[in-house]
Amino acid sequence: MKALIIGCGKIGAFYDSVRSEQILSHAHAYKKNINIQKIGFVDSDYNLAIKAAEEWEGVCFESISEAIANLKPDIVSICTPTFTHGLALKQVIELGVKTIICEKPLTMSSQESGMITALCLKNNVNLIVNYSRRFDSYVQGLKCSIDSYEYGEIVSVTSLYSKGIRNNGSHVINLGQFLFGDVLTTRALLERVDYDVLDPCIDAMLTFERCPSFHLVSCNENNFSIFEMDIIFTKGRLKFVDFGLTVYLQRVVEDKLFKGYRKLGETQILNTDLLNSMPNLIEHVINLNKKESFSAGKSAAQTDYIVEQLMKAIKDGK
Repeated sequence: MKALIIGCGKIGAFYDSVRSEQILSHAHAYKKNINIQKIGFVDSDYNLAIKAAEEWEGVCFESISEAIANLKPDIVSICTPTFTHGLALKQVIELGVKTIICEKPLTMSSQESGMITALCLKNNVNLIVNYSRRFDSYVQGLKCSIDSYEYGEIVSVTSLYSKGIRNNGSHVINLGQFLFGDVLTTRALLERVDYDVLDPCIDAMLTFERCPSFHLVSCNENNFSIFEMDIIFTKGRLKFVDFGLTVYLQRVVEDKLFKGYRKLGETQILNTDLLNSMPNLIEHVINLNKKESFSAGKSAAQTDYIVEQLMKAIKDGK
């Protein structure tokens, strides 16, 4: 199979190198997958495409149309800035590519995201959006545990994030959709600008199908970066820390000191599979066989809609 990367920035090609132990970029994940025989690169800065091709032993092209015509890729990764996603996606779809990976968020508006997902449906295109935690095998196992009520019912969730509701808050919301089902209600509480005036952080209360109380709490990226999710179950507590690399798990036990009471037991410290999410993503896409992905464009479009609703509510003062 052949892959094309459009956008040769960090996530596309330069979060790591051929010498890196961890696989953090699309280029590295393609390079390490035995099913991918050739990688092409396109960037608005042609010199960057050249540099990426040299690093990853691929081929570079000056335009998307030239790349698709000559490389004939089986998979295209769109790793350009978010505001360019819509245009790039339309062009790639129109040029006949049937499998596309797009970095999150899908587009800058839910209307455009809806148009893109409809266009994919019309043209029989598999669109997968890289919400990386969905490709963490630990998170996939946790979803099964939640669905089977291993930890009981969900009482509440608190999640901390920084660097914009669209940029990083969308990760939280999309992970919530994956674990807890569709968003039922939203209520925006306050905003803070810590990254981009056009992408403020927003504190909010949400409800999901399986989660009656979800508190989205913003922090300030200028102080430090953070991503945490604290899930309270009827039978225990599970907390993602260190951006989702580590989990603290406690189960409910009988309190031996105060008879008749129950408490949270000893903390288990578990490692997730987040650092393998990029190679897992590529393997998932290769093995789709025309099935719909669990990270399909329509779920990402729903995330875009929730983000947009929260931003609108803040703007309207509701």
